[in-house]
Amino acid sequence: MDFFPAPVRNLLQRLEVNRAVAFLLLSRGWQFTSGVFTAALLIECLSESTRGVYQLFLSLLSMQMFVELGLPGLVVLMASHEWDRLGFGRTGRIEGDAIALGRLSSLHKFVSRWFAVGAVIFLVGVSLNGYFEVGAKESPVDWLTPWLALVAVNAAALIYVPKLALLEGCHEVGTISYYRLLQAVTGTLVVWAALLLGGGLWSLVAASAVRWAWEFYLVHFRYRAAFASLHEHRELVPTDWLRELWPLLWRVAIQTVGSYFSSYYFTRVIFSCQGDVEAGRFGMTWAILMTLQNASLSWVNTRAPEFGAMAARGDHELLRLRLIKTGAISLVVFLIGAGGFSGTVLALRQGGIKYGDAFLPLAETGLLMVGLALMLLTNLCQTSVRLYKKDLFLIPNSITSLAIAILAWVAGHRFGGIGVAAAYAIVAGVFSLPVSGYLAWKSRPQLTQSASTERSEPS
Repeated sequence: MDFFPAPVRNLLQRLEVNRAVAFLLLSRGWQFTSGVFTAALLIECLSESTRGVYQLFLSLLSMQMFVELGLPGLVVLMASHEWDRLGFGRTGRIEGDAIALGRLSSLHKFVSRWFAVGAVIFLVGVSLNGYFEVGAKESPVDWLTPWLALVAVNAAALIYVPKLALLEGCHEVGTISYYRLLQAVTGTLVVWAALLLGGGLWSLVAASAVRWAWEFYLVHFRYRAAFASLHEHRELVPTDWLRELWPLLWRVAIQTVGSYFSSYYFTRVIFSCQGDVEAGRFGMTWAILMTLQNASLSWVNTRAPEFGAMAARGDHELLRLRLIKTGAISLVVFLIGAGGFSGTVLALRQGGIKYGDAFLPLAETGLLMVGLALMLLTNLCQTSVRLYKKDLFLIPNSITSLAIAILAWVAGHRFGGIGVAAAYAIVAGVFSLPVSGYLAWKSRPQLTQSASTERSEPS
């Protein structure tokens, strides 16, 4: 943070903005502001049908969640618990307690195998899914070759997902956030160049290749010594990570799959019932609002290792206060950003500027904004429990996902985009947030007592 002037540093400290959050916010801010120019280029360089296929591709790629199953978040949490007794040596190798290093090493090997198999499944399954889904609409767009290339590049990038999650758990969130900023900037510049040169759908392939290149550099160059030490180390006491992770993993996995159908599935619904033009409009609006929500959650997500360590040490009251403060900042940031976006779209539409028509009308945008704000608060409630390596939200989240998916499908086919947006906001406000908030509040005494007991037990 030293590169900021002193007054700016003081303000950032009061707003709970550390180095990791600053870089991640810059990344999200770049994605949002550059998204305006990207949207203009999409309108100028692509036909309405191609824009719809472009957004559908992004929705289909989100099926990566079926491979991840929420495991990266658990990797961050598990690695953070081991990192208390470890550190980076002068040469970049990981050093410290032999038992902790052994567990971290075996965790890395376990998740690496998981994602290697998952990458193959993703390559075959998603390729076929896109082939049949887009082909069923007999789109006039030349989409097949760029689609297959896009899936192949993203399958290759999947291999690096668990490695970056492990680094975040090792308190390297600031560095990872810095490189994600570089990914965002260079990826966007490549997309612009590809669109201006007539690359069309190949611009998505180019952007994915940039992401892969940065992650390849991080693992094989920037942290080469660290991963070498993990590969070489042998665990003293073998750990069955599938068994250890299973009590959390199966719950998070079901919820992760459900979250796809309750969030990333919407563009596919619109594509199915209203065609590629409306799918493009919905997809562009949804992407910007989701970017804003993800940016606002940076205050909490980048502190997962720090908060996990607080839970492990028994600093329960401090953890509660920090969660409340960072959660409030997250909500305010999202509402300001989403409100500004909605106002801009409204002004463009009222001014008769064609770019305003590339997004949803104000009513639909407003409903999506309300739903995302409610889901942000739901996320905070659930995070406060998962930091203690517990998950009480399998049934509520499964019901939420199922209800949103069904209502969005039915309402989308009857009312279009506004039906999907209304279904999302209603389920979030009437069921998801109230239930998650109640469960988090009710379970807090048991969680803190259990954590204190676990810490006091002899190892």
